[in-house]
Amino acid sequence: MKRAAGSTTTTSSTAGSPALGPLHAAVLWTIGAVLACLGVSFRLYDPDLWQHLAVGRAIWSTHALPMTNAWTWPTYGEPYVLPSWLFRVALWPVWALGHETGLTVWRAITLLATFAIAAATARRMGARGASLVVGLLWCALLFRLRSMVRPETLAGVLLAVQMWILEERRRGGRDHSPWLVPLAWLWINAHLSWYLAPLLTGFHVLAEGISTLRGRPVARAKLKLAAVLLASIAVLFLNPFGARAVVQPFQYALDQRNHPLFRMILELGPITWSAHARDGLAAWMALIAGSWAVRTVRGRGDLVDTLVTATFLGTALNSQRFVGFLAIGLAPIAARDLTEAVAALRLPAAMRAPWLRTAFASTVMIAGAWPQLSQDPWRPGWGFDWSAYPVRSCDWIEKHHVDGRQFSQFHLAGYQLWRFWPQRDRLPFMDIHQTSTREDEDLYAGAWAPGPAWGKLDAKYRFDSALLSLPQAPGQNLVDRLVADSTWALVFLDDAAALFVRRTGRDSSLARAWGYRITPAGDEALVARTQAAETDTVARAALRAELDRQIRESEYTWRAHSTLATLDLLDRRWDEAEAELERTRALHPAAPLLEARFAAARAGRLSTPR
Repeated sequence: MKRAAGSTTTTSSTAGSPALGPLHAAVLWTIGAVLACLGVSFRLYDPDLWQHLAVGRAIWSTHALPMTNAWTWPTYGEPYVLPSWLFRVALWPVWALGHETGLTVWRAITLLATFAIAAATARRMGARGASLVVGLLWCALLFRLRSMVRPETLAGVLLAVQMWILEERRRGGRDHSPWLVPLAWLWINAHLSWYLAPLLTGFHVLAEGISTLRGRPVARAKLKLAAVLLASIAVLFLNPFGARAVVQPFQYALDQRNHPLFRMILELGPITWSAHARDGLAAWMALIAGSWAVRTVRGRGDLVDTLVTATFLGTALNSQRFVGFLAIGLAPIAARDLTEAVAALRLPAAMRAPWLRTAFASTVMIAGAWPQLSQDPWRPGWGFDWSAYPVRSCDWIEKHHVDGRQFSQFHLAGYQLWRFWPQRDRLPFMDIHQTSTREDEDLYAGAWAPGPAWGKLDAKYRFDSALLSLPQAPGQNLVDRLVADSTWALVFLDDAAALFVRRTGRDSSLARAWGYRITPAGDEALVARTQAAETDTVARAALRAELDRQIRESEYTWRAHSTLATLDLLDRRWDEAEAELERTRALHPAAPLLEARFAAARAGRLSTPR
């Protein structure tokens, strides 16, 4: 086959790697696929999913894309760019047909498709044998924390296809570069990471342009790729929202990323290394950078590989949202480098036996995956972690007809929209895309800590109710402030959320009938009320009654069970205390002072005469 201009060849070190037979390869690929699928099978807790489903349902039911904001009440009806609409359209039938099963299949299929395509790219780059499987599995496990059912699962497939087309062409395979044009259109409608499509193509155009400047002839293939790049950029503007959708990533990069509201969002910040303590992300990144340095020093550096490596490493270090793209984008390079490293080793002759290499690689994969698969909350599981969603608070809202101007946190908005859209009087204040005005953004960001922001925001809108998530993040105490504010009444509480209504106005009757008088909602109040109950038996009885009410209204109440256990210990009710601690542990195995209180209950029971 004729080699395209500017292509590179497979290195001799990988060519010498001993190959595996079909049976051994099938065993390794099966083990790798099973471990990868187990890695993305943990229970879903991502709050954004419900807005994706709600929007997909709306599009399928109305047979139209909403061009104005239909998701939040302060800016309802204003012009709106609907991000990732194609992903939502694709996801809704999956949910409609299979619910939790459908979502599980979506996660597995998109993962396997992404890394199967990455495997084809890696093979084109020289990766072979067991090293290819082990290298790709490591990358798949690095991706797992970004494997919630989000638009990036679809974008990951598109990224893998983009890289395969470009590398296949560059290394002498068939030229599928015209496919990049429709791929770019799909990408801008599927996820905000669409800019990676022209960027990666641009790297290849740049490399070919430099080779031309060095005296190599200008081939028609080079001009063809440049034309494809221009067409890919042009087709981006053919999305339903035109230029407004194209400028969104640049608006964030140049302006919004510095807004106080966006600085509050954890996934937009630097990598939380503690979450990657067991997957070896830091070591993997160091090995990638080290391998690039060695190749460059030895004169085997490659401009495209350098640009790709720098792009994905840089974006991931800047924002942990891009760790998933890092794992996908550098998977072929990682597998190739691992193949070369293993090929360079002088292994004992016995290790050349296919069965022994298969057994060794299988052991490495299982041993490497086990620490991650055994880690909470990412153990293999099924369905949803319902305690992460405001399920019962929305039940309470519906049952007691709470409506009007509600203040709520944007990460609760997805489930609210799933439950209540298109009811305009139950829309959230801000959705998962932080749809709002700049003034409201800043007031929202400041409302969680002491200061005037909450008062200004409440004065502007005169909220009828407030739905706040629990537990509060460090430095935030809005829940405690509302508990202490006599104008608000706490009417519902579980582990996921606290619902407040204003004592005057449309919900005043609810405040009188259902307002908690003793039960704390925030961390500060919890400590104070529990300490008061230690010496006041009347307060202890009142608190116990309200904790029992919490448990009746929601099964997601480990804090209520934990507090009841403490009250039982104060009352020397050792058996009841142990029972409440068992319920606490079932809901939250890492609850504070759990084992110490178990020990106190057992000691108290043993010391009490029968």
